[in-house]
This record gives sequence, C-alpha cells and structure tokens, in this order.
Amino acid sequence: MTPCGTLKCVCGVKRLEESIRQVEVIDDHLLKLELRSGSIALINLAWRMASMRFQALNDPQVFRNVRAEGDFVVWMTPAGELWASVRELLETML
Repeated sequence: MTPCGTLKCVCGVKRLEESIRQVEVIDDHLLKLELRSGSIALINLAWRMASMRFQALNDPQVFRNVRAEGDFVVWMTPAGELWASVRELLETML
C-alpha cells in the first residue's frame, strides 16, 4: 500500500506503471535497480544520505532492508517507511 492509501497514487502523483522489477543492495550506499524495460541502473546514494530525507539510510541494516513496490523503492526506517520513486532515484545518477 502506498503512503496515500491507494496503489494508484503517492502523495497525489499518479503512478505511470510498475517499472521496477527488482532492487538489490550492492553495498552500504549502492543499489542496483532492474527495470521491466530490461535496463539496469546502479544508484549511488552516498551524497543523498547526508540529507534529512535519506539520513536514516546511513544505518547499514536500514539500507539493506529495502523492497521494490511498483515504481518505488521502500525502506523500513525507525520512523516508518521511506518511499523513493524510480524517477527520484534515477535523477541521482545525473
């Protein structure tokens, strides 16, 4: 279930499709996303983990407790679920 309680939106933004096939943790700040298109993206979150939004991911146990949920990657943090869209994560690569 997404944060707004429906599978069709997250915080008022409609999902385009379920684009993430699989998410895998490579190390304490690196994710491998396998997309349904067949593309694979390596996402280095090291600099994002310094921000308030992603600060909880500095705990390796929290970072490794990740799952794919449609267009989102979700971590369970001490404060609750942290949702990041595939678009937000791919912007990290730019």
